[in-house]
Amino acid sequence: MAVLQQSPWYQQILQEGVVIGEQRGIEIGQQRGILSGIELGLELKFGELGKEIFSED
Repeated sequence: MAVLQQSPWYQQILQEGVVIGEQRGIEIGQQRGILSGIELGLELKFGELGKEIFSED
């Protein structure tokens, strides 16, 4: 494994994986933020009923 970790290919693949992982994390975080904002808006406007309408259950 130590020899593999020293390989330029391994390092490139590892770095690409890190970049892809960071991008996916950012996208997921943005989606959760948007959904949370929508849910909060519905709850403020319609009370508990708005929260139930938006519920993913």
